[in-house]
Amino acid sequence: MKMFKISAALLLALGFWQCEISVDEFEASSGSLDLSSYVALGDSYSAGYVDGALGRETQVESLPAILAQQFALAGGGAFTQPLMPEGKSIGGTAIDEQGTLNGYFQLQVVNQQLTPVPTVGDMEVFGDIVGDQGPFNNMAVPGAKASHLLTPLFSTPEVGNPYFVRFASNPGQSSVLSDALRAQPTFFSLWIGGNDVLTSAIAGGSDDITPPQEFAAYINLLMEALAAEGRPGVIANIPSIEALPYFSFAGHTVAYSHCGGGSC
Repeated sequence: MKMFKISAALLLALGFWQCEISVDEFEASSGSLDLSSYVALGDSYSAGYVDGALGRETQVESLPAILAQQFALAGGGAFTQPLMPEGKSIGGTAIDEQGTLNGYFQLQVVNQQLTPVPTVGDMEVFGDIVGDQGPFNNMAVPGAKASHLLTPLFSTPEVGNPYFVRFASNPGQSSVLSDALRAQPTFFSLWIGGNDVLTSAIAGGSDDITPPQEFAAYINLLMEALAAEGRPGVIANIPSIEALPYFSFAGHTVAYSHCGGGSC
C-alpha cells in the first residue's frame, strides 16, 4: 500500500510539473543531422497514392511531406513534389476496355452495401510533363519495384512508368536514383519493396516475386549511392502482404486497400 501511495504521489507531482511547461518553450532540434535537403524514394506509400489513385490532395499529405513539415521546425529546407493538376487524379497503369484509368475510389451505397466505386481518371494527367520543374524531393513512384529505381528504362516513354515519365528530368535517360541525387540530399528515406511481392500476390501467386538475392542486390546498390560519404538516412520495412486490407474479408465483401488496381 505504501508503495502505491508513493507512486501515485509521484505521478501527481509529475502531472503538475508537466502542466507548467509552455509549448512556446519547446525548441525543435535536428541534433547533428542536416535536414536542409530531404529526399524520399519509394513507391505509392511515399508518393501519396490513396483510395486507388494519385492526386494533389493526397500528395500534399504524403508521409514524406508530413516528415518534411516536422523537419522544417528543426531547420529543414523546402520540400518539392511533382504535384498533379488541381482536382485531377489517376490510378493504376492498366487501361480498361473503355481506354481509361480509374480516379479516386469513393464509398457509395450499392445494393444496400457500402462499396468502393471508382471515379473516372483523367488521362491527360500523364501528358502534364513537369520534369523541367525539378529536382524534386519526393521521388516516390506508384508501382515501383526496387530494381525500377535504378534503371533509365523506368522513365522511357511508352515502355516506362507513366507516373515517373511525367516528372523525370530526362525521360529515357534518368533514373529515379539519379534524379534523387540531383537534389543533393543531406538526408534521405527509402521505402521500397512492397511491389516486389504484392504484384505476385494480387495475381494469385504468380512467379513475379523478386528473388531474395536479387532484391538484396538492388537494395545494396541503392543504399551505397544514397549513403555515400556518410550521408544519413532511414530505410523502412515493408508490411506483411497478408496484413493489407486488400487480402482481408468482411462478410462477402473484399475490403479494398489503398493500392487500388494493384501497384503500391
